[in-house]
Amino acid sequence: MPRTPASWPAIRRWALRIALGLLVFYGLYLLAANIFINSRLDEQAVNRKPEKFQMHWDGGHSWWFGHVRLHGVRIQGQVRRLAWNVQAEEVSGHVAIWPLLKKEVRVPLIEPEQASGGAHHVTRELPVPTPRDGGWVLRFEHIVSHSLRTGS
Repeated sequence: MPRTPASWPAIRRWALRIALGLLVFYGLYLLAANIFINSRLDEQAVNRKPEKFQMHWDGGHSWWFGHVRLHGVRIQGQVRRLAWNVQAEEVSGHVAIWPLLKKEVRVPLIEPEQASGGAHHVTRELPVPTPRDGGWVLRFEHIVSHSLRTGS
């Protein structure tokens, strides 16, 4: 009969602790992400300059790190004299986690469903802000919709 090394119980204990730690970490992520998405804290964080950019949604969820699905999304903004808006029944996307540590919001893929939107000129021009150090960088790399409703 083969003998097991005396360290096997210790290895199993450590493996169980690591697995339990990862499970607790994942559970905390799910709790924090879904509370953030479904409370109004997130909209307050996103809509810091409502005259330039606003995003509202009815609800959503995140089941995996960085992957987010939102329902009833309404986005609007203005750049100089151009005002724009987009609505979608559902939007799924992925937010890269590591770049957040370097003050960069990088979204490699956004997929809106049943999207509509448009842009129009307005009389009030928003001035171009002066560049300054310490700001966040926003990168939206790929936006794809296979169910575009209307546009103007």
